Amino acid sequence: MHQPGEVWVCDTGITVLGVLLSRASGQPLEDFFRERLFEPLGMKDTGFSVPAGKLDRLPTCYHRNPATGQFEVFDAAGQDSRFSRPPGFPSAAGGLVSTADDSLAFARMMLNKGEHGGRRLLSERSVELMNADRRRPVRHGFESRCRDYSMLPDELAAEDLGGRARIRGAPGAKHAQAPRRRELRVTGTDDLHPAGNPGRLRA
Repeated sequence: MHQPGEVWVCDTGITVLGVLLSRASGQPLEDFFRERLFEPLGMKDTGFSVPAGKLDRLPTCYHRNPATGQFEVFDAAGQDSRFSRPPGFPSAAGGLVSTADDSLAFARMMLNKGEHGGRRLLSERSVELMNADRRRPVRHGFESRCRDYSMLPDELAAEDLGGRARIRGAPGAKHAQAPRRRELRVTGTDDLHPAGNPGRLRA
């Protein structure tokens, strides 16, 4: 525990928020997500674990050993994966398994300022706040180590589409959008990035 402003800690606030959402709604967090976002968006392959009937689609996840530089298995494929069973503590900070199609559905909703198919899922103000760069300049160096949705300043967004809202997961799961140009990009790999939470895309 620390006093506010003493240290920088990632994820604590959103983790607590997930607990509050679950208690306020009277639902497990995954059920809340599914009712409010996944089902309305048609995200049929997103959750904190993979059903037995879909485990054949879950690939091996690798990470690079910093000592040897070699790729090693981080999470095995199929029934040997940590995602073959529900987690002990579903966290709002990360840990979802998804697909490129489901990620694209979420990205399109964000690009449409919280609307999907004529239905509002998030308030426009919520989307604005999610896209806002609220970090102080001294914290910009932490950008690649956070898994939040954030609007990046131009100097940190050169690799992205010209406008710069993006979300990063692991391994290599990422989407970026250029709201003014109405463009977005979704990418994913099976390589765990060094700061990544083990939520990932599957085939």
